[in-house]
Amino acid sequence: MLIHSPNEYQEDYNRGLLQAEFGKIVYTPFKASVANFFAYKALRQVLYLKSVQDNEEEQRDQAKANAETIRKLRAKHGSKFVDAAFEGDILIGMPEELLPIPLQFWSISSRDDWAGGYTLWCKFRMNTAKKLKVVVNNGKVARVSTW
Repeated sequence: MLIHSPNEYQEDYNRGLLQAEFGKIVYTPFKASVANFFAYKALRQVLYLKSVQDNEEEQRDQAKANAETIRKLRAKHGSKFVDAAFEGDILIGMPEELLPIPLQFWSISSRDDWAGGYTLWCKFRMNTAKKLKVVVNNGKVARVSTW
């Protein structure tokens, strides 16, 4: 026959209370008690809010850096080509420096090089039946074909 101390009964009661109120027992480095449980939950909430705040700061910094990069690209190449590149369009006359932006959704299957330019043969990543041919001559897009 096992003899239980009053503390063991209290701990069993606390565990049952936690399980009944929250649907599960939370394992913490502390003894299971209602006070420790709420202290643990409060600490978790503070750490969560801190990580959310850090995430928001990172996103703000990244947005500022992106805006600065776009501003520099617009100053260098013009807003017509930069806006088209970010919309995924390839325009004739677009500088080859902007080509990687719209080509993110295309898989380059082959490339033909010649003096002064090259041709890119691409397949769309979502539907390989869509094909694209981009001819770049002297650093600018000279021709775009799809089929």
